[in-house]
Amino acid sequence: MNRISAILFLIILLLGCNKKVTIPHEKAISKVISKQSHAASISQARTQREANLTRPTGWLSLIGIYWLVEGMNSIGGAEDNTIVFPRTTTETIGAYQKQGDDIFFGKVEEVEVLYKGEPYLGGPVDIGYPYTEVNHGSLYWHIIKRGDKYGVRLKDTLADNRMQFEGIPYFPVDGKYSFNAEVTPTEDSLTITNVLGVRSRVAIAAYLNFNVAEHYYSLAALDEGGESYFVVFSDETTSVSTYGGGRFLYPAKPCDTCAQVTVLDFNMAQNPPCAFTDFATCPLPPTQNQLKFKVSAGEKTYEDH
Repeated sequence: MNRISAILFLIILLLGCNKKVTIPHEKAISKVISKQSHAASISQARTQREANLTRPTGWLSLIGIYWLVEGMNSIGGAEDNTIVFPRTTTETIGAYQKQGDDIFFGKVEEVEVLYKGEPYLGGPVDIGYPYTEVNHGSLYWHIIKRGDKYGVRLKDTLADNRMQFEGIPYFPVDGKYSFNAEVTPTEDSLTITNVLGVRSRVAIAAYLNFNVAEHYYSLAALDEGGESYFVVFSDETTSVSTYGGGRFLYPAKPCDTCAQVTVLDFNMAQNPPCAFTDFATCPLPPTQNQLKFKVSAGEKTYEDH
């Protein structure tokens, strides 16, 4: 290297060493960390969501719903039963006796029926949650009430839908679909219709009020117990890229001494059970909860069903 080249190299080196380094602003760093934390929490919630769906008696195990008739309703694999259970070789497992709103179960003596892992002999059946869910082999069932009808909801831990599940498709996590909402408690009520066409009058726990693009929305939130509200909503993606019967959201309830606000994070929007099985009885979104914008967040349509 000649003298002139050496001098030029030294100048370039010195300039490089003295080059100003741009340090990200503290707020920018905080924003990146917050975005990463949000995405991580959504990912964790989705993992738990799919674990719940695929548990042995989760929604993916549901294989039938059978409405009881007045009087005796025998159940089992034989074709001459009132209710024919698939996937069992046991001819008759037992029978439900229905008299109005009173339901009694009796099993065939030599057939094993379990409740929470212990032998179940039968008796009066309690209606409502937590259900008296019993099982025979891989089949689990309990009684549900919809309107004035009572039915046997049947699950199979070996159901094809469960064993072949490959996951739920999601929109990318996007913070713009997370909104702060004002919580207004109320004593109002509304009529909810389910997929069977059964209409029920239910109490509204609170209105969740928020703005999107200068439009004001007020979602009717129900209280099913626990620390979260229950919201059934539709939007402009419904029946296009998301399930046609709307989606569910579970925003947190504010504590009694907190500011009456909650977060509506539509990245947590879930398909109802009816998106995964023909044998659920999901509520449909009331007019109050039909949003007039695209919520391209949360779960997409479950194509495999």
